[in-house]
Amino acid sequence: MEELRLCFPIDDIEMKQAIEKEFGKDVTFIEERSATGMEILLVAIVPIVSLTVEIIDFVLTHLVKKKEKEEPKKKERRIEVYKSRIVLYEYPPDEAIRILKKVYNK
Repeated sequence: MEELRLCFPIDDIEMKQAIEKEFGKDVTFIEERSATGMEILLVAIVPIVSLTVEIIDFVLTHLVKKKEKEEPKKKERRIEVYKSRIVLYEYPPDEAIRILKKVYNK
């Protein structure tokens, strides 16, 4: 089983609630410091069997910028893959999906 790791600022209550609503009791939350040590992040660890349409939809809804609309909270949200954090905010949806598929559908 793989893990989807979602990182976001600890004060981003909206993201935490969205994760809890979508993934329920399967989620584990841990606190970590950012690479600079200046920011405290909450990391949601979601066990997944594979990349599903629901997971892709969740990532596009909560981590990717909608056309021409500034969404500052989304800039701070990222996925963690192999100890690297990827910000998907500026990617167009089709490119974000391609990245997710490359990571989770090996």
